[in-house]
Amino acid sequence: MCVVRPVHLMRKLLTCGANRLGQLGLGDVDDGRQALALTSLPGGAVASQVACGREHTWVLCEGGRLFSCGSNTDGQLSRKGDGSTLQAVDLSGLDGAMASQVACGSLHTWVLCTDGRLLSCGGNAHGQLGLVRI
Repeated sequence: MCVVRPVHLMRKLLTCGANRLGQLGLGDVDDGRQALALTSLPGGAVASQVACGREHTWVLCEGGRLFSCGSNTDGQLSRKGDGSTLQAVDLSGLDGAMASQVACGSLHTWVLCTDGRLLSCGGNAHGQLGLVRI
C-alpha cells in the first residue's frame, strides 16, 4: 500500500509506504524508507487527484494529464516497461479526450474522460474492466 498526497504549492507529491515495485514514483525500488519522500511531477505538472491500487499509482494533473507508476504486471499502468518512475500516459489516440477522474483497483485502473467516455486497463480475470465476453 502506498499513500500519495499532492502538495500543490510545491508541485510535488508527498509519498510514503511500500515501494518494492516503484509505486511511489521516486525512480527506484527502495522499499526501506521510513520517512516521507517528495517527488517532483514531470514537466512542472500540478496534481489534482491521486489514486492507488495494490502496487500501482496514478496521478491526474490539472489540464487532464495523467501519470502512472508501480507494478505493470497486468497492464494497469496503460504503458509498457518499468514502472518505477512517474511517466505520462498517452491519451493522444482518443480524439482530444482529457481525463477528469481516475480510480485504481487492486490490479486495474479506470479513467473517466471529460466527454463521458470510460477507459479501463489492467487485470480482467473477474470482469473488472467491464469488457463483454461473447
